[in-house]
Amino acid sequence: MGTVTIHAGMMKTGSTSIQSWLRHNAVGLSNEYGIQLLCDSDPSLGRPGRLVPFDNHRIGAATAIALGYGAAVMSEQPDESVRKLFSEFFGSMGDFAGDEGSVIVSSEALGTPVLGGDPRMLDAMEELARRHRVRCVLYVRRQDLAIESRWRQWGFQHELSPSEWVRTQYEDLRYTAGLDRAESGAPSVEFLVRPFDRGLLYRGDVVLDFAHEVLGVTGFDPDIALGENPTTPLDLAMMLRAAPDSL
Repeated sequence: MGTVTIHAGMMKTGSTSIQSWLRHNAVGLSNEYGIQLLCDSDPSLGRPGRLVPFDNHRIGAATAIALGYGAAVMSEQPDESVRKLFSEFFGSMGDFAGDEGSVIVSSEALGTPVLGGDPRMLDAMEELARRHRVRCVLYVRRQDLAIESRWRQWGFQHELSPSEWVRTQYEDLRYTAGLDRAESGAPSVEFLVRPFDRGLLYRGDVVLDFAHEVLGVTGFDPDIALGENPTTPLDLAMMLRAAPDSL
């Protein structure tokens, strides 16, 4: 039985910084701790669910699955197509974990279907967890701060009014109910929810928290990964919202 660690976001909780840290420390994690980083295969192959071991020519994350899932939902693809996507995604993790290996995957934005309780995803996770130890890690912001950070990043571009847009975020931020759905749909998976709060993170830093509290590793410098993908300042976001579309 191998070990599979899945970092599933959620959005605006330091995922880019964690992915950068994983990318820069992939060799050390493999050599010293036996943890292999998996990431997207060549997107030109048209298989967004397939993972491969990290190398220096890749971004060190699995972003194609979230894009593939989003496209499938938007185009209302049949359930069987979505199930096949997730089956390949989680199945490839199990293939690389092997009998006693340890693999890690960081896939930003997967927190939404996890906490949303999408059975097509949870069924595939549960199938993997019957063969391996599976841990799914989610960092969550306090709801009011999560709404503001999402608004500053992309929400201000939405055609809905601010109050209408906030209502669209409601279900995604009901963490307790979402965790209940996830645990019910994939009971063999270990779900680890960490608060994205400087006062509660290990040494006040999400990268150190992920390394120390999730992976149990030490001695890897986080400075190269800090502060990546910051949100737009609120004043600028509001100015851009009022600006002409061409700008």
